[in-house]
Amino acid sequence: MQRWTIILLSCLSTAFATPSFAETAIERISRTGILNAGTRTDAAPFSYINGNGEWVGYSIDLLKEIEARLEQALSKEIQLNLVEVTTENRVARVQQGEVDIVCSSTSYTSSRATQVDFSVPYFPTGTQYLVKDDNSFSIGEFRVGIVPRTTNAEVAEEYLGIATFINFEDQAEGLLALEVGRIDALAGDGILLEGLRQTSENPDELSIIPPEPISPQAYACFLNKQNPELLELVNQSLIEFMQGVLTNDNQDVAIFNTWFGAEGVTPVNPEPIYEFFQFTIDSYEDSNQRQL
Repeated sequence: MQRWTIILLSCLSTAFATPSFAETAIERISRTGILNAGTRTDAAPFSYINGNGEWVGYSIDLLKEIEARLEQALSKEIQLNLVEVTTENRVARVQQGEVDIVCSSTSYTSSRATQVDFSVPYFPTGTQYLVKDDNSFSIGEFRVGIVPRTTNAEVAEEYLGIATFINFEDQAEGLLALEVGRIDALAGDGILLEGLRQTSENPDELSIIPPEPISPQAYACFLNKQNPELLELVNQSLIEFMQGVLTNDNQDVAIFNTWFGAEGVTPVNPEPIYEFFQFTIDSYEDSNQRQL
């Protein structure tokens, strides 16, 4: 798990930022009774709109856990107000105070961390490629679909310099292009590509390569800077959830299995995720101990 050390410690270093003298996010939440949370609507299984028009996903369930912890901390009822954000505007909407927090499929990066504060990471991920099994690649014509201004696009461009890159507004558009042969591969986070693959009419004709991510990343929530009290509450909520999964708390296990269990929306091998949870918990506790 050494590959996660830099990501985890970098996320944790923001937990002890200097507070601002302006109204903080948690003060505003306490005053209004509303937690404005940004999330995507096209990032299954983390956050998306299902066939019934409902906002659902693993990240949304985690936001509900954060909402419950806020209610406990503030001794009042809090309304979770979900606000759609995109890869283009998610950071700006937090910076401008339009949302208090964003939780979806955003990877921690050092460049983003100069603009916002990240929570502890809550899911391991990394760039992989969705391909058609019957495709015979030609190096001179290797076409890769990317969503601009994403970590996946940066990684693909770095590692596949010989490819021709084709921009898409979102991965759903890229999937359609892959299915009709307009591109040879679609770059994305492996877990999102698996969720996307399962929406295809012919999922068995698609594969994700390579078996392990090219560049390991981790998903985390992020907040406006100078809100250490809310950031710490978010961290505690996420850590408690991960601990609950590892200790077989019924509610936490049910949430995890809904999305990633054998009968879940996107079944995965849970062992690497459990290892990631334990490593995150240990790193968080070590970081807190060093602050004492």
